[in-house]
Formats: sequence, structure tokens, C-alpha cells
Amino acid sequence: MELNQSARDLIGDGTNATVVTLNPSGTPHVSVVWVALESAPHGDEIVMGHLDEHSKVRNVRRNPYIALTILDPDPEHWEGPVRPYLKLTGTATIEEGAHELLTKLAKVVGKPGFTWPPPDAPPGYILRMHIDKVSGTGPWTAKTQFDPETVWKKR
Repeated sequence: MELNQSARDLIGDGTNATVVTLNPSGTPHVSVVWVALESAPHGDEIVMGHLDEHSKVRNVRRNPYIALTILDPDPEHWEGPVRPYLKLTGTATIEEGAHELLTKLAKVVGKPGFTWPPPDAPPGYILRMHIDKVSGTGPWTAKTQFDPETVWKKR
């Protein structure tokens, strides 16, 4: 699936996202990670790097379903009662070797002057998310922004 320009602009060269994978018990594992957008022959993909095989990587090995949300940081974009957000759902695959991605994202999303990963870090893993569905509130969905008049009339 290809994201529209509004979603591409929101993600930019990298951003923070809340990512959800499923624990062995079926409960959600929620965390905030750096993500980037990459184009692939079959459409856009979200990539995120991890140094260790921690919960997110182990969860995706067992169950590839993944979801993420990105909040629009610009209050000027608010047109209704809810901050605009992009929600993506899909499936993820795992690749080895996250140093290049993490170095790039540290420069874009990290604190100014922050470098990552450390020189002695393990190779790490990339979770590559194939996007199946786009939703949320904002110009990246087919839905329009909240209309306050409509919201209040329904109450």
C-alpha cells in the first residue's frame, strides 16, 4: 500500500511512533520507537530498528501482526476535539542488521548531538512492517476531520 503525501509528510525522515505487538498471552505489548518510511516494490513499509531480541522482536517472530500510531505534533492541524493521528496496521518481518537505520534515526529523531548505536552494540534487528490498513483522524484517511457540529448533534 502506498501512503498519501500527508502521511509521508507526517513521518518525514523519521519520527516517534507507539507500536503494539502481541505477547504470548495475547495481551498487547506497547512501546514507543523510532520509525522511518521506506518504499518497496509492493508499496510503502515502516521500518524500526532494535539492538536486542527483546519483546517486540520475539513477539513478531511468533505472531507477525503489528499496529502503530503517530500523533501529529503540530497543534495548528487540529480541527476537532482530537489531535490528528495516523494509525497503521499490518504484518512485520524481521531482518538482521539495524546499525545503519538506527544511526540515521538517531540524527533525525534523537536529541541533538545524540549518536546511536554504541560502537560495541550487537548488529540488531529491523522490523519491517507491511502496511495493510491506514486509519486515524487526519488528511491521511478517507474520513474527513471531525466536524464539531456533527459530533455535538449526535449527543
